[in-house]
Amino acid sequence: MIVRKLVAIFLLILSSGVARAENEEPDWSTALENYLSAVGGAVDVASEKSSTKVTVTIEQDKVLENWKFFQKVGMLNEDFDQAYINTHRNAVTMVVSISGLMAAIITQYKTTKIDKANFYANLRVVDVYGHEQKQLLYSFAFDRTLFNKINWMNFQAANLMKVAPSFTFSPWLKANLSE
Repeated sequence: MIVRKLVAIFLLILSSGVARAENEEPDWSTALENYLSAVGGAVDVASEKSSTKVTVTIEQDKVLENWKFFQKVGMLNEDFDQAYINTHRNAVTMVVSISGLMAAIITQYKTTKIDKANFYANLRVVDVYGHEQKQLLYSFAFDRTLFNKINWMNFQAANLMKVAPSFTFSPWLKANLSE
């Protein structure tokens, strides 16, 4: 899925109604805010000694509640049905989260002077006992040189796993991906 489609998705989510030309640079901050609203998410940015730590946390229940919308706008496969969503909750949420992390990367590098950053995707999920937990999904490093190398208007969100140094799925996600 290319970024133009993701931009359309982000802007559709609680859209401000402002039309954009096809090649016009999107307002990534607004896009990220709209995405976070749709997934019950939040971003936390903390400065560390030599880099910035950016954590995006989303709510699994909110993502799963809106799965038909994410399917409609192209973030999820149209062939998925409720049974598939119910049996692949973590995989579906992870797919939706990748797009949000991409928007977080672009927002950080377009609106700040940071060079190096570590990005973390967290998931608020309810365990089998009914307790809410925050679980790490994946993490990766990023820097301004890599940011500038990417043509964001044609970049596929799934390629973050290939281009981001040290992209690592968490042990929790590896153990629970089939759920």
